[in-house]
Parts: sequence; structure tokens; C-alpha cells
Amino acid sequence: MAIFHGVETLLVDAGVKVISTPATAVIGIAGVNGADANSEDPAILGTPRLITPSRTLEAQGLDETWPVYTAIKTIFDLASPLVIWVPYGVDQAGDDDVTLEEAIEAFRLARNTIGYSPKILITDDPESAPRAKLVEVAEKLRAVVPTDVQGADVQALLTARSTFTAEREFLVGPKLVVGGAEVWFSWVMAAMIAYTDAEYGYHYSPSNKVMTTVEGSEWPITASLTDQTADTNVLNAQGVNTVYSGYAQGYRTWGNRNASFPTASGIRTFLSVIRTADVIEDAIEAAALQWIDKPINNALIDSLVESANAFLRTKKGEEVIVDGGASYDPEQNTPAEISNGHLVISYEFVPPPPLERLTFRSFININLLSQLTTEE
Repeated sequence: MAIFHGVETLLVDAGVKVISTPATAVIGIAGVNGADANSEDPAILGTPRLITPSRTLEAQGLDETWPVYTAIKTIFDLASPLVIWVPYGVDQAGDDDVTLEEAIEAFRLARNTIGYSPKILITDDPESAPRAKLVEVAEKLRAVVPTDVQGADVQALLTARSTFTAEREFLVGPKLVVGGAEVWFSWVMAAMIAYTDAEYGYHYSPSNKVMTTVEGSEWPITASLTDQTADTNVLNAQGVNTVYSGYAQGYRTWGNRNASFPTASGIRTFLSVIRTADVIEDAIEAAALQWIDKPINNALIDSLVESANAFLRTKKGEEVIVDGGASYDPEQNTPAEISNGHLVISYEFVPPPPLERLTFRSFININLLSQLTTEE
């Protein structure tokens, strides 16, 4: 209308936007829906399915004879995460087979079909798990992969460990004993990472947490807080996370570093640091949808920067990060780049590293003897 004689209000969508934190205690498991390689229901092969601890596994289509049932039960006995199960196996009645690699690739569908993206990836058969595929998908999802390292003793474990270098892998070993039977450590570690997220926060390391259902390990492991030659320290020093047990202390997860250590060093070798960075980057990227395709102007730039700063201030207040901040750098945003629809917002932060090594300095100071007095 060319002429309007009156008053109107236009809603202006500007200012600081709320950035939400994504769910982290979500485990993705690829598993056969059958007792062997044959699928008992080919119709669900390759499709992500949400499994929750609030209902029995039987009610959610799993059978106790299946390895994936054992894996998920092991997890739910320790923690209460969401589990995204992707069935794979052989279609005996047709040609709709789904391989383990295809099931792992299907983890990427979960966000759009279920609303959750798995952040901890495992399989029902760690012995034959395709590590390269797991790492590939983990990098795309910003997830981590608890990975079993196998060996009959410490030396064998270290020898097997030599080929692992991926930052997304979290090496664990040996197998653990639960309910009188050996189970894969990766199943237990997946549960303990989820447990730590729920009880303490994703910025905490899953190390030094009691595994309440664990009764022992595949073979004995010496553990000590002070002896650098103890098995626990020898394994940790080579990037293998293991089990720590002491009298009346329970069986504890023990180790902080991902598989890039000790080849790599620095703060990014800590699992908790990587996962905290993943959460922050995921959250800011997901929130950016509301700005995409809007006109680039000062209001939009201010909204982007201040929204990121508000989010990082919140995380600092929660002690998830030590500090952080976002900014707009004109040198990164030249007229040529902006004219092409490209904007660069920079942000920095640092999560708190876990206390892995504590040194006490002890002195016997004979000068303190001067405090002695003679009674009159």
C-alpha cells in the first residue's frame, strides 16, 4: 500500500542469539541383528535405531543371544546414555546385505532421522572392526572411537598398539571381566565416557572413574600412583588406557590420552580436550543456520560475534573452558571476500587439561628445629 495513515510495528530479527550445547552422551554401535552373521530382520538393516535405557532391550527388538545385545547391556549396566544402533548382516532371503562398513557409514544418517548424532562409536565385533572407516566417520561426526588393543601381556599390547595414531581413537586394553565373562574394554569405556558426561561434564576426563560392574581383567595388571614401572604407567606412557585397581579402590579407568600420543604431544592429545572442542565447534556451527543467507551488514556481524562471545562466556562460567572469545578481523574479511558472500568470524578458547601428573616437593628442613623450646 502506497499510503498508510497510522502506526505499525515491524519485528527486527537482530541481536544476540542463543547457542545450545549438543548432546554428547550418545553412543553409536554397529551390530548384527542375529546370533551370527545372518540377519533375523533384513528390513531394518542399515537403518539407525534409537535404543533407550528406559525400556527393556527385548522390547526394543534385541535378543539376548546377539552380541550387540551383550554390548548394549554392558553399557546400560554402567550408564544411561542414548544408544543409536545400526543393524548389519546377511539377508538370507535376498540380496539386501549390509556390511559392517556400511553400517558405520549409516551413523551419519542418525542426526537427520533420529535427531541425535552419535559421539562415541563402537561395534559389536571389535576384533574385526574396520578402524579406518570408524575413524573416517568419527572425524565427520566429531566423535571418538574407543578401540581395543589386544595382547596376552603388556609387551604384546604395546606391540599391537604400534600401528595406531589417529587422534579420534582412544586405545583401551586388555579385556575386562564382567559377570564372570570377558567383555571388550571398548564397550565398557564407551559407557564410562557417557557416564562421565552425565555425572561430571564432557570437559572431564573419563579416567579414574570406578567401573562398578567390572570384576577383573583378562590378565593381572600392576598399578601404582608412584611407581613409573607399573603396568598402568607403562601402558599410559605409550597411549594405551587401561584399568587401575588397588585394595578397596575398585576397578578404575586409567588414562587420558588419545592414540596420537606419544607421537604427538600437547593439549590435543587429551581426550577431554578434544571432546570439549568438538562440543563448542558443533554448537556454534549449528547455531549459524539462523544467519546463513541473510544480508551481510554490521548488524549481522555484531550478532554473530556477540552470540559466540555470550556462548563462550557461559562455558567459562560453567568451567568448561578456562577462557575464550570471538572477534571480527577486517584483514580476514576483504571486500573481495565479502562481495563473494564469504564472512570469517574468529574465535579462540582453551579447555582445562586433566591433572595427569602431580609433583609434591618435599623438604626436611633442619632449621625448623629452632622451633623447639625448653620447658622451664
